[in-house]
Amino acid sequence: MTALASILALSVTVAGQAVLRATDPKRRRMFGLPARRWGSLRWVARVAVWAPSLCLIWMGDLAALVIWMGAATVSGWGIACVTPARLDRAKNGVAARLSRAVPPRRHVEDIDARLAAVEARLAALEEIAQPKPDRAELATAGS
Repeated sequence: MTALASILALSVTVAGQAVLRATDPKRRRMFGLPARRWGSLRWVARVAVWAPSLCLIWMGDLAALVIWMGAATVSGWGIACVTPARLDRAKNGVAARLSRAVPPRRHVEDIDARLAAVEARLAALEEIAQPKPDRAELATAGS
């Protein structure tokens, strides 16, 4: 239970830390990003950073609290080290990998056309392969 509680608490905390990093006015000014007013989003992020500690204390899971404190500190430093340029490079790298993994739309259309041709050929073969009625069946059907 301790590991699960720590992981859940840390995931909420890391999300809050990431929002605080992205919305910090001094950090945005230092990297030449446009200034914005984030208002209540920053308060929600602050609550997301600290609320898990209160939940762990309330649950009485002090081992999970100690794990959370260490992991939250390390993740905070890790998130703070990421510059906007490095984040853009990472986003571009992931986008490039995804574009190679997912076939472009024209390939899908080519596959659809080839599949339609195979289905038409299969229908023609099924028509040819149908058994022909015997002459005796034709004579009894005509009488």
